[in-house]
Amino acid sequence: MTLGWRRLSPSAELFVDPESGARCAVRDTGALGAERYYWTVSAFGDHQVAAGRTGEVAEARSQAEAALVAYMGGLGQELTGDDGGTPEAE
Repeated sequence: MTLGWRRLSPSAELFVDPESGARCAVRDTGALGAERYYWTVSAFGDHQVAAGRTGEVAEARSQAEAALVAYMGGLGQELTGDDGGTPEAE
């Protein structure tokens, strides 16, 4: 299995944690500025556990990975992005 981010389409990337199956996704919304890249972290049983938006793809990946690490570290609660993003309602 190849670790790292995989491009699914011209506007979406996915990272899957091989141990837990938790997933990070980054989507280019096409919006301008800080709203352009929407990232999410999803885990089986908890669904979406974190989400946020940022203006740079590298920052979106970084925030998604940090949220995944925090979740896997035992927080297991909904998180928000550093940029003021809010968790999505289920």
